[in-house]
Amino acid sequence: MSAAPGTVTRVGRLIGFDIDTRDPDTLRLRARQFPLVFVLLLVCGMLMVLTGVFIYEGDDILGKLARDNGITQLLVGLCMLMLAAAGPAGLIYWPAREAWVFSRSRQEAWLETRNVFGLRYRHSDPIPLARLRGMHLRAYTQSHVPTLSPVIVGEDGRAHPIGLSAVSMRQHSPSVQAFLAAIAAFLGRGWGEPITDEQTWDRLMAEHERAGRARRPDPAAASAAPPSVSASVSAPADADTPAGAPGRRRSKGRRGRKRGARQEPAQAGGWQSRPPLASARDDVETAGPADSKWPAISMPVRVFIGVLGVFFAVLTLNNALALLSALFSGRLSYSASRPSYSRSIIHFSEEPIWFCVTFLVQTLILLLIAGLAYGCLKGALVAPGQKPNKDRR
Repeated sequence: MSAAPGTVTRVGRLIGFDIDTRDPDTLRLRARQFPLVFVLLLVCGMLMVLTGVFIYEGDDILGKLARDNGITQLLVGLCMLMLAAAGPAGLIYWPAREAWVFSRSRQEAWLETRNVFGLRYRHSDPIPLARLRGMHLRAYTQSHVPTLSPVIVGEDGRAHPIGLSAVSMRQHSPSVQAFLAAIAAFLGRGWGEPITDEQTWDRLMAEHERAGRARRPDPAAASAAPPSVSASVSAPADADTPAGAPGRRRSKGRRGRKRGARQEPAQAGGWQSRPPLASARDDVETAGPADSKWPAISMPVRVFIGVLGVFFAVLTLNNALALLSALFSGRLSYSASRPSYSRSIIHFSEEPIWFCVTFLVQTLILLLIAGLAYGCLKGALVAPGQKPNKDRR
């Protein structure tokens, strides 16, 4: 199914895409995932209702907690906090709406995300579309279903995946075929044959990487070059522009920015200088320490991971104190059940073997929870920050 120019073509019923070609300069591909939105609204609504029930029954809960120790009260408090924040956080921060935007005048493509209400606009870093090296399809099997991963290779040899988290790119899906056909028609290029062999794919990407490495700007040379040379390299002059125009245009742009007027540089340079600037910005934002193993995370994710790590840490402390008490007293409490009968307390004097086995199992569970706490807290403290792109494009 091909998209008609100048209209909005809807492919798929519950899961699919809205192909917007009303603007001849822009192609918008909006993902439509009604089941995911329904499940998100249902789960978040149930969490908020459950929080209201707990608040309504708060007298009984607080009365029972008054007889417990401080660690148990802290655990229950953290559970209540996460339960109360999970519903609103899912509705506000979950990027339920996604759309790929391709601009012919800017020679860029970017992914836009919004929450379920259409608010909290974010966009990814732009992908330069000038002088593309190739458009390829990586074919693989996911849950016994043939799946595609579209990849656009830029002039610098970098591969940019064109995918969505809300919609699975099934190979034989009509909506996915319409999605790929719309991109190919807009860019004036065709997709290659799906590549299933991993070695063939790696070899192809390595060839693009070597061929495009010479096109990338050298950060050391750009920083060591004088301002006039950097300006002439990053913004080449047009055919009807004098030789000294790039330097003068850069100085005028600085004076214009100081005065609050940016119309003159934008009109003089147009969009010709955008691709090299976008490439340099991508190098700066994605570059990190050589030994960094953590991806960049946003502040809501950092807060969630931190609270989850504190919860696991308190749970580890509670279980560790319980095991130490059982080791010195010979009485071990547990909540598991055996096929023959169920118990809540094991005495070492009566069942030494079962006491040792249960103690070993509880110790392994303690180490697992401690590892989760360490990983969450380290990720919240060490992971680099991700600056969201909020500017409207």
